[in-house]
Formats: sequence, structure tokens, C-alpha cells
Amino acid sequence: MRVLVVGHTAPGGVFTVGSHHLARELHARGHRVAHLSTPVSLAHAARWRDPEVRRRAAMALRPRTSDDGVPGLVPLTLLPTSAGPLHLGPLSLRTAVPSLRRRLRALGLDEVDVLLVDQPLAAGVERLVRARAVVYRSTDIVESPAKVRAEQRLLGRVDALVATSSVVLERLRAVRPDVPSLVLDNGVDFDRFASPDGTGERRGAVYVGAVDDRFDWDALTAMARGRPDLPVDVYGPTTVPVPPLPANVVVHGGVAYERTPGLMRRALVGLLPLRRTDVNRGRSPMKLFEYLASGLQVVSTLPPSVRPAPPGVHVAVAPGEEDAALARAVLAGVNHEGVRAARGMDWADRAARLEAFLEGVLDGPRP
Repeated sequence: MRVLVVGHTAPGGVFTVGSHHLARELHARGHRVAHLSTPVSLAHAARWRDPEVRRRAAMALRPRTSDDGVPGLVPLTLLPTSAGPLHLGPLSLRTAVPSLRRRLRALGLDEVDVLLVDQPLAAGVERLVRARAVVYRSTDIVESPAKVRAEQRLLGRVDALVATSSVVLERLRAVRPDVPSLVLDNGVDFDRFASPDGTGERRGAVYVGAVDDRFDWDALTAMARGRPDLPVDVYGPTTVPVPPLPANVVVHGGVAYERTPGLMRRALVGLLPLRRTDVNRGRSPMKLFEYLASGLQVVSTLPPSVRPAPPGVHVAVAPGEEDAALARAVLAGVNHEGVRAARGMDWADRAARLEAFLEGVLDGPRP
């Protein structure tokens, strides 16, 4: 198959997300794949000191191919995607069409079998790239007005739906019950994170991931105060104010993806302090499976979306239960059963399931 994956995050940065893993694994299975991510715009010049902006601008001017062989494309536009859905007006993605089409043509991907769209704000890309099938792979319940409008437009044009949880898929099928659909949970790069024997000294609790408005500082504080002897380390880009925290909590900031397995394997417990909201209940956090593969017990403020629930996940259902959940996790020791469960969530397995689904979509009738 010829597959163009359209995701929200350019490869090669701090975050390695599901669309990057799936693109890599589909390529490894013999398909022709490229990854197209959210545009960088001239308006981003005001944020030129941000290294991520400079990195994406460099990719827009000179596309790069990852070590896994997947070309990464970043369009250059006049306005950012936050200005509205990409297909609206001459000052949006249309400004990037000539160069984008040239690059796709050079890759043999100006016409594709599957346009796999993760980013709702990319609604309109299906008008620029001819595809036998447009598949929307939704990873979240979208809330912002611009994303909601874009998603509704995209849903009107898709041939199939993929969602990372049943909660997310239920919302999509309420709009498009007539197309094929699949729940495909996020996965883990198992060989990178695996800790099969649990050897080595382990100490403390760790969180690795985005620190944004989905993060529950109150839950984290309750865990840390319940075990003041336990070091709690938080790694990830922080886009919200950090409140006063107990002395045993250290917020380190962003960390390269390559370093995360080592950070996890040194800890006893992996933390998922997510706010108890409907949006978060629909999430399939990759760090859950990365924690499990690393041999960690997991403390979460929400039940895992994957069914059946993996072993070694201790859920603090309500506020006030966090310290007890952490105490149970610390006593449980290395999560050998979690390692075995994570093996079945490897991205190679995720890609094989997606491949079979996409082939069925291509062979089946169109809506």
C-alpha cells in the first residue's frame, strides 16, 4: 500500500507519538509510507527562539527521512492551523500546495491508497492528495471549537474510522455509523523499554510525558505527601504553571525520547496523575504500556481504557485514594506480569492489525 500518515507532531522531536510508530512499522512491513505533520507558518517567526519551531522550520525547507526510512514532511504556510481548518481560504494550507505536491510526487505519494489522518485540523488534506480511502484515526475527544468544526468536516468525508479507545470511537460512530471502524489501542516499542528480569536498583516514582492542562497536580501532591520518603520525578515539557510541591517532588522539564527507557527502569512506580475528566477517560496513554514494559507498577487516577485491564495498575478512583494506591504499588515490587502483557502491545502488533483493517477497507464497498 501507499500510505500518507497525517499527524499533529513532526517526527524527530521530544515527543514520539503513535503516528510515528505506525508509520515506521507500516514501512517495515513493506508499504510505501511518508509522514505529514502540522504546518509551520510565517506567524511562527515570533517564536523563533523556541528550538522546536526552528526544527520544524528546517524540516519545512528541507524534508528529512528518519533512520527508519520514513520521510517526514512539514508544510510551510502563511497562517498557523489555529487560524482555522486547513482548507479554508487562500492563506492556509493552499499556500503550501505546489511545493507539497512536488515533494509527494517525488516520493511516489501524490496519489495514495490510504490517507491516514490523526490531526483533525488537517481536514482538507483529502482534497489535495488523491486517496482510494480516507481513514480518520482519532486519539482524543476534541474540545476546541476549531478542532470540533474541522473534525465534523473530516467525518463527512472519511471511508473508515480508527480510534485509540472505545470511548473515542463511540463518539465518532454517532456521526458515521455507516463506515467500518476499529478500536486500536496505543502500543509500546517493547524492545526499547523491556525490562524482562527486573534487575538493577529501583527507587522512587516517575512520570514521563506532557505536563499540560490534563495533568492533575493535586493528585501528584497527594501521592508525594503520602510517601515523603519516596523520590518523585516528573519529566516532560511543562506548559502550565507549576504549583508549590512537596520537597520529594522534582520537576525536570523535557527529556529526549531516547532517555525515557532508562529513567523508567530506575523507578519502582510509574505515575499517571490525569485529571478525572471525560476527555482523559477516552485517552489511551502510551506511557501506560511503556511503564509496564519497563517492569513498573502503575498508579493511575483513571481506569485504563484497554480491556482487559493490564496487571499491576493501581487506580485511585476518587480524590483521597492516591496515597493508598501508591502504597499498594510500592509493596507489589517489580511488575513481571505487566512486562508480559506489554509484549502483546508492541507497535509491530498494532501495525499488523491496522494493516489488515486497511486492506479490508480497500477491498470493501465505499460508503
